[in-house]
Amino acid sequence: MTPTLYTFNYVCARCGISPKTLRRYIKEGLISPTYTEEGTMVFDEVVLERLEIIRRLRCDLGVNIAGIDIILRLISRIRELQDELDRSEKELRKRTTSDRDHEGHGITIMGKEIISIDISQG
Repeated sequence: MTPTLYTFNYVCARCGISPKTLRRYIKEGLISPTYTEEGTMVFDEVVLERLEIIRRLRCDLGVNIAGIDIILRLISRIRELQDELDRSEKELRKRTTSDRDHEGHGITIMGKEIISIDISQG
């Protein structure tokens, strides 16, 4: 599915910002436009979401451009770390389940039995 792309003027109108402000955000590296084969500057939903964050930081909290840049970088890094953590948790669950299925007598994590269950009768 092709992502929806928005023109410069549409983004300004939708986000309630002036063309000058949008150009400044681009110049400062806060957002990055995409260009069509014809050379038209367009923006995707990710940029629109980022502009909403910028608007809230700027208007609601009074954060300056340098502060916004730092906050956006931190948000990006937090998302990367969360994705990494999610992958690690998934791998750990997979290993734990696999180890438990193979042993059948306890719970094993990463090859080490942490709970031993005596299943013998009598």
